[in-house]
Amino acid sequence: MADYATTRLSSKGQVVIPEKVRNDLGLNEGDQFVVGQGDAVILKVITPPRLEEFHELLSQARAEAKKAGVKKADLKSAIARVQAPCEVTVKAILDTNVIISGIFWKGAPF
Repeated sequence: MADYATTRLSSKGQVVIPEKVRNDLGLNEGDQFVVGQGDAVILKVITPPRLEEFHELLSQARAEAKKAGVKKADLKSAIARVQAPCEVTVKAILDTNVIISGIFWKGAPF
């Protein structure tokens, strides 16, 4: 049978995970969680893949790309399209009545 503990929600929306549960699960400060809901709140720890797992995923992705006929040039072209500047002027009025105006780029900034 699983161990259960009780905890409370603070006025700031914070929940303390009991020490025994943290220790049993090896949880540390800064760990991230996915929060699900239904008739219960469910916390799922987000753990990055180990390097070996990442290499396996990368290998699988390369195999699927090769099977689909995707070439490096196709990837470079797709990345360039996403990173291309998009001259869109956006104005936003914040609740402080400050107007922000500028040119923004679509896609990831890398």
